[in-house]
Amino acid sequence: MRLAFDKPTIIVKDDKTTYTFDTAPIEHLEYPRDLRFAKIVEFQEHLSTKIEATHKKAQTDKNYTTFLKNFGSFSVAKIETRTLDKNDFILEELRSLKSLVLRQPRVGEESGSRFIEDEGQGVPRSVAVRHAVRRAIMRIGPRKSRQLTRNLVRHEVLRNLGDVGRYFNNESEFHQAVDRELKELGILVK
Repeated sequence: MRLAFDKPTIIVKDDKTTYTFDTAPIEHLEYPRDLRFAKIVEFQEHLSTKIEATHKKAQTDKNYTTFLKNFGSFSVAKIETRTLDKNDFILEELRSLKSLVLRQPRVGEESGSRFIEDEGQGVPRSVAVRHAVRRAIMRIGPRKSRQLTRNLVRHEVLRNLGDVGRYFNNESEFHQAVDRELKELGILVK
């Protein structure tokens, strides 16, 4: 953290550990891993001297840097704040909602189409079938027989949509919806 904010920093490591790639350019003070008393006392003296010198240099030299300024000059970004009255805020939020609504794709609904609940939002049946058919095609891949493809896709769509009786009045209506999507994709002849 101190390096990130360009604060005076001293890095200490044992004499057996390798340097990390990102702090390798910075001077490291090494202590003996075996922690022998005489060597540790010597290390403590060296560390104490280094701390005092680093602190003194940071206090007297405005351009002193441990790390960051070696790579160029940086300035801290400022976050812009502004005050809005509640009317301006409400108008801005309404504009934002309007732009989100206008970006939504328009879907032509079938007459009498049912809606499938998808995470709390009503999804037109045609859209749900389209997505289920495309997922099925990606899952099963191309087949030599169009009839086999049609049957496999119908099975996958049934598996993906669950209880299709909630969305279609009869089996024929379900088959027509799947066939319509397969024709759109060029898998069945129109």
